[in-house]
Amino acid sequence: MGNFFRKAAVTALAVLAVMSAGCYAYCYGGVWGNTGNILEDEEVSDETEAVVSETEPAFTEETGGNTQPDAPASPWSSPAGNTADNPDADEEKQTSENKLSQSGKKKSEKIVDNTDSKYSYNDMREDIDKLIAAYPKLVRTEVIGTTADKRKIYDIIIGNDKADKQIVIQAGCHGREYMTCLLVMDMTEYYLNGYNRITYKDRLLSDYLEDFQVHIVPMLNPDGVTVSQLGAKGLKNPQLRKNVAAMYRNAVAYGYTDLPEARYYERWKANAHGVDINCNFNGKWGMAEELKCPTGWGYKGTSPESEAESRAITKLIGSLSDPVTVISYHASGSVVWWDYAQQGNFRSRCYAEAKLISDMTGYKLNPYDKTSCAGLCDRIIARGGGKTVPILIEIGQGECPLDISEYPEIFRKNYRLLPALMNLYG
Repeated sequence: MGNFFRKAAVTALAVLAVMSAGCYAYCYGGVWGNTGNILEDEEVSDETEAVVSETEPAFTEETGGNTQPDAPASPWSSPAGNTADNPDADEEKQTSENKLSQSGKKKSEKIVDNTDSKYSYNDMREDIDKLIAAYPKLVRTEVIGTTADKRKIYDIIIGNDKADKQIVIQAGCHGREYMTCLLVMDMTEYYLNGYNRITYKDRLLSDYLEDFQVHIVPMLNPDGVTVSQLGAKGLKNPQLRKNVAAMYRNAVAYGYTDLPEARYYERWKANAHGVDINCNFNGKWGMAEELKCPTGWGYKGTSPESEAESRAITKLIGSLSDPVTVISYHASGSVVWWDYAQQGNFRSRCYAEAKLISDMTGYKLNPYDKTSCAGLCDRIIARGGGKTVPILIEIGQGECPLDISEYPEIFRKNYRLLPALMNLYG
């Protein structure tokens, strides 16, 4: 009888353990906890020289010479009370002046709320300040531009400032694609938190970062993100609010949309001037479609790089000594765009990186699109002289704005991006 009760107790404990793990994964909501062992890697194809044939160890905990799969991150508490964009908020303070920089947050507390369905400009600003406070020796930021509605365009810099090679990761070019902003911010925190603890292909992340300077622009188009989340009323400048409202009426009149006004704003891709940033770059700009007026998407502007957002990212790239690759995150479709009619050895290099990313994420490699023009990748090909590999990654599957339910799988497929690129070019 005693043996029976012992067996029953063991069984009950096992059931409770499983239930607790499931509850943790469900309640945490963030990918660091809800995908089981995030550090357990998938097998990657060996069809390209850029990919090692054996299964990648991905990120693993260093345990005195014995490399074992890392356990899921601790159930960090998510920030409470996320603040949506407030047109009256004081957004002019530099990150170093923000009171959050003095908060003294512990490194074990999760900063980026990856359950937030509308990751806003203010969320991003607060998270940047918290990351600087938590990891002051590992990260810094610079403002690389200011939008029409006076929002800052931030560049988050990690790695070695004196490194010869640079990697640029940019997100939030289109307003409605703000899940890309959440993704790169969450990835940034992951790298900082595991800086000296996690490895990729048996090499510490901190070791890789000694050889690279990494620039992360998490929200290139914060005005557009604000319009998509809050509508025209989210803009602070009264004239810009009036202009954006007029753009809806013009879009209906010209047959550019048949959506209700609220849905039109949700689907907004452009900046506060009604210029689609990824149609504004100086790369085949003249081939872009000529719309009759500024609108929520597709209007290329009055001239190449007429907008603060496009100038900010191109100036950043141009300021770097050897940017080996520029990654531009968009949504959606789960595809990797890489073919912009490159030639020779440079084309092979571009394909190798794209294939690596495709194998890592499971996203489809897209063929050459002859209609592609005026995007950031087009600009890099046209102006880069075969030096910098441009890759556009489309995350997710649904209609934008993507539902937050897609996020855990998106993070799982993308979180290895930076160490994989550094391993490729190291």
